[in-house]
Amino acid sequence: MAFYLPYLLIFASILGIIGGSYKAYQTRYSLKVSRIRFKRFLLLGVIFTLSIVLSGLFGVLEGNKRVSRSVLLGNVTQKYESARDKKKKEQALTQKIEKFTAYYEEMNDIFVNQEKRLTDKNMETLTRLYRNLPEKQQKEYQEKYEQVKKDVQYVKDTQTEEACYDLFSDTIPFSTSEQERKERQQSVTYERYEILLPQATNIQNPTKKETALNYLESVKEWLDQQQQN
Repeated sequence: MAFYLPYLLIFASILGIIGGSYKAYQTRYSLKVSRIRFKRFLLLGVIFTLSIVLSGLFGVLEGNKRVSRSVLLGNVTQKYESARDKKKKEQALTQKIEKFTAYYEEMNDIFVNQEKRLTDKNMETLTRLYRNLPEKQQKEYQEKYEQVKKDVQYVKDTQTEEACYDLFSDTIPFSTSEQERKERQQSVTYERYEILLPQATNIQNPTKKETALNYLESVKEWLDQQQQN
């Protein structure tokens, strides 16, 4: 509303000039006196009108300057915030990649140097870090992730096969002590067999799976024979 105020004043002053002119012509004084008063009145009206017009134009210019400064400041602020957000996203992505690669390398070292330490818990952590990556980076590191999955599964298969072998070897223990052989044979139970059977069934490596199941089959036959005796 304040923006249109100068124009309203200009319009009002023009109406005032027209009204004053009309009244001047209707006055009872002589035509000469009326003309002189009219000219004076007209001059004052023109000066007043010009002052209002100039003040209005000055106000419009100042308003445009303020709007321009505000728009410019807004653009600068928007660009700054956009650049800041972009930098934060890049830093967050870099941290995610660094965490994944660092843990991947750690698991790879464990597999090479001490593979029995490689567990499902390690794989769960790596999976969480992998899924935390954006889709583009997941595709980039998918090969490494899948290789670690295979390594972890290989370790699990090997551990299950070894456990089946240990159970089987306890049925025919090689020991110099009769007491030790007896204790080992007594440790072979249906419970141990039943725990290992589903694990052996879930072995992914075909050769290791066949070997482990053969060990358990021999253990089952031995247990049945002992029960009959």
